[in-house]
Formats: sequence, C-alpha cells, structure tokens
Amino acid sequence: MSGDLLIKNGTVVDGSGKPSYQGDVAIKNGKFVDPSSVTNGTRVIDADGKIVAPGFVDIHTHYDAQIMWDSLLTCSPWHGVTTVVMGNCGFTLAPCTPEDREYIMQMFGRVEGMNVNALRSGLDWSWQSFPEYLDRIDKEKLGVNVGTMVGHSAVRRFVMGEAASHRAADADEVQQMKAQVREALAAGAFGFTTSLSPTHYGADGAPVPSRLATHDEVVELGSTLREFGVGSIEIISDTSVRGGDGFSPEDEALMTRLALESGRPINWNELSHSWERPTAWKNQIDYMERAAKQGAEVYAVARCQRLDHMFNFGVLLPFFEKWPTWKEVLGQPKDKVLEVLQNPEARAKLKQEAWDANPGLSDWRKLEKIGFVRSKTGKFTEHQGKRIGEIGEALGKDPVDVMFDISIEENLEAEFAFIGSRNGDMESVAELIKSPYSLAGISDAGAHTDRLSGSYYTSFMLSHWVRDTGTLTLEDAVRRLTSMPASLYGINDRGLIKEGLAGDVVIFDLDKVDWLPAERFYDFPGGEDRLGNKAKGYEQLVVGGEVVFEDGEPTGALPGKVLRSGDYRSNGH
Repeated sequence: MSGDLLIKNGTVVDGSGKPSYQGDVAIKNGKFVDPSSVTNGTRVIDADGKIVAPGFVDIHTHYDAQIMWDSLLTCSPWHGVTTVVMGNCGFTLAPCTPEDREYIMQMFGRVEGMNVNALRSGLDWSWQSFPEYLDRIDKEKLGVNVGTMVGHSAVRRFVMGEAASHRAADADEVQQMKAQVREALAAGAFGFTTSLSPTHYGADGAPVPSRLATHDEVVELGSTLREFGVGSIEIISDTSVRGGDGFSPEDEALMTRLALESGRPINWNELSHSWERPTAWKNQIDYMERAAKQGAEVYAVARCQRLDHMFNFGVLLPFFEKWPTWKEVLGQPKDKVLEVLQNPEARAKLKQEAWDANPGLSDWRKLEKIGFVRSKTGKFTEHQGKRIGEIGEALGKDPVDVMFDISIEENLEAEFAFIGSRNGDMESVAELIKSPYSLAGISDAGAHTDRLSGSYYTSFMLSHWVRDTGTLTLEDAVRRLTSMPASLYGINDRGLIKEGLAGDVVIFDLDKVDWLPAERFYDFPGGEDRLGNKAKGYEQLVVGGEVVFEDGEPTGALPGKVLRSGDYRSNGH
C-alpha cells in the first residue's frame, strides 16, 4: 500500500465542473483524505502555479492486446490518463476458441490497424472464456487502471463460428450469446460493445460478425446490463459516420431501445465533422436531446481534435485500395515497391491512375493537398508541414513525383498524411464539443498504430479548446475528461477529487501542456513499430497515491489495477 502524499498550493480543479480553488490535496492509503489529516507524508509536492485535477478517464481504447507487453499502456498516461476502458467496437480477444485465434488477430489487424506479427508474438492465448481473459490480464503489473468490455463480434464468432459473418442468428444462438455476455459482465466487464459500421470487414473479406446481427439481437444482448446495473453499451451504428445527414430513423430507434431496455447509458462512436456530411453532427445532437426526453441516456464520444490519416509507402493504405495499380504495387514487399517506383514506365502508370481519379475525390483527399509530415532521415525537413502541391510548385515537380522521390530517398519511411479527413472545420468542432451529450475523445489508443495516433486528445482539449481559444472553461474541460466518462460506466470512485475516492491525480502546467509531433516507436513484440505522440507540460501523474510519471518519465511504480464492475454495483459512492 502506498504511503501518504500531500500536494500543496495547487489550483485544484476537482472534476465536478465547480469553480477551481487554491488549496491542498492529500492521499492516504490510496484514497483522498482531508489534507489536515496528513502531517508527515512520505512525499510533499509543491504544485504552486500548477493545475491539480483528477486523473483523466479514457473510455475508448483498444489496449486489449498491448496490455500484455506494455505495463504503462502508453501513450495514454503521457497525456494525463489514469484509467482506460478497452474492448470497444465489438472487438475483444475473448471469448475465443483456439481455432479462432488467427481469425480474431486478423480481424484486429484489418479493422483496428494492429500489427498481426506483434499479436502473434505477444499473446500467450492462455484463455478461452472472458473470465479467463480477465484473470490473465489481472496478472499484469500496471501503471494505470483498466476497465474491460465484452465485444459482440467475439461473442458471435465464439457461438456461431464462420456462420457469424454470413447469416442472422437463430433464437437458440442469441440465447447462447446472451449467456456469454452475462458471464463476462458477472466476471467484471463494464459493458457490451458492437459495430454495425458498413466499413468493418474481417481479413477474409466478409463483414465482421456483429454486422450480421439484427437490431433485435443487439437489443437482446445489450439488455443484459439491466441485471447488473453498471456499465455502458458502446456502439457504432450503421449511420454513425456514413450515410445521410445524421442518423437513420432505424438507428435512432435502435439506440433509444438499447438505452431503455438496458437501463444504462449508451455511447456511440463518433461525433465529428465530416466534409461529406457537414451538418450531420447537428442532427445527431438533436436526436440525443430527443432521446433524453424519452428517458434514454445516449451520449456521443466526440472527436475533439482534427484527424489526419498518416501513411508511408511501406504499407498499403486503404485509401489506395480502389486504385488497381496502386493496390498491386503497394501490397508487395518493400524492396519490390522501391523497384517499381524507380521504373519510369511503371511510375508513369501509377501517376496517370492517380490523376485520373483525382477530380472525383473529396477536397481533403485531393492529391495536391496531401501533407508531408516527417522526413525520416532529416534530409527533407525544410518541406515538413507543407502540402505536396506546394512542394511540387517550388521544385517544379509533379506532386506525385514529390511523394515518390522523397519516399525512395527515405526507404519508404517518409510520412505523409491526408489532412482533416475528420474535423476539418474546427468552427463546427467548437460547437459539437460543447454539447451536454458529448464526451471528450477520441483516442482509439492501442489501435491504428500503423498510421494514426489519437491518444493526445486530452492534451489537445486543454491546450487548444481551453488555453488557446477559450472555447471551454478549464473546469468544464476537466469534467468532460474525468467525472463525466467515469460516471457513464459507473466507475464512481474515480474522476473526482473527493474524500474517500481513489487517489488518481494529474498535475500539469496549463501554459505549457501540449502534444508533441507523432513519432514511430519500435517497442512492440518482435521489434514491430507503432505511431505515437508524447506530451509536455505534465508534471506528475499519480495513481492510487503513487507517482507513476514525473516530468514525462516513468518512476517505476506500477500501482494500477484491472477494475471489475462487480465492485461498483452497490458501493455507495
């Protein structure tokens, strides 16, 4: 058990949304106590001029595999997060039969951008059932706290096998699935997750299993939460991010039914601005307001930062899969790709195909608007941050030649990006993040490690929406990062600085807090790489009274734990 900790002279933002105040915060035996009761603390931190807030709670992560080789669950704690919830979008590693392990890993690879080689190397698969998976991760020493959910696609595949991706379930299969969900919740899962997104396919080319579910099946499985009275249901509906100008009537009815029949809040992924659906977010907020009047709690995980899709030519990007020549070339080993890009005839064919397609692309996807993010060798740093059209004009080159030439020079490791694929209009984002139905997000931490890094959303919220623009007050932003997401899942001993609650704290300098440029880390099993962002401005990260990070560096303390929903059903906080 940790000793006493006294944090003195800080500006305390307690997570409730109430005005901040100057004062002291004390932690004894892992919980907040009256500061006057701690006189001989094992450590005193002077937080004069700094913000003292509850540790941030990130409810949309995919650390299901990474937890087994990264005890700190980076990048999240770099950005002030002390509690994560994983198992989103219907994708979990349990339940899973031995025969389906490869399918599940490939599904994570295809949909969530996880490195399958790292999964094969890093997972010991000492479980089949969800309770066994929970027991397995409970053996890990952790720097932060972790809540889990059970995924629809995993449950469906476990019960139905290959048929899960090809047909509706019969009544008996639905009851078998419901039994699996119940078993997971009883063991400690904080909810049920599903995806009906038309973009989600397994590696075999068939839809992920949850997409074959009827709405009645989804509601039947989700209703299981009523028996436990804790947790949330996370969903990507058919029209969450694609389709018409908002949700379809069918999706609205589904989410309302889920909330009412489960008796628990629903959170859907994701509320954001899209150039293809520029006003959809307004109509989606209107729906949540109507649902609330019916007694249905429906919330959105709102993307608070611009989303850029990063890529290099060492990996086939989904955006290029519709171009036959590009798909054929970029799907080959790196040495073959380099050979083709240096072949004038083959290169001309690639360029022609790209420019033929360009007029029909959305504005943010236009070739000339692709951004050059990072020079791996440093040879081209003068062009970083510019669009390839701009670079091409300065050099007298075709923009596609700019990408190819830089990529060849840098062994296909130069980083480019489609800029503003989501939240390209920040004026709209400023409005949607203020909705009472929107939760700050979205990190997707642990997923899309090949080309995206969203774990810095907390740092963006504080630096951009609080400090730089004043769009949100500090107190409201901290509430959206702490008590609001914690209460959604019923994790009611975290998210507030209050006597008797868990002593999770982040201390930061609001004038300095920021995210650092994305970089590649080669620390996954087998030396595989991932994309991530570090941060600055965070002084200390405290979990259960123990300092886990100081000035961005780990201290070696690992006080985090796997949270179990059963501990929150009637604890009275």
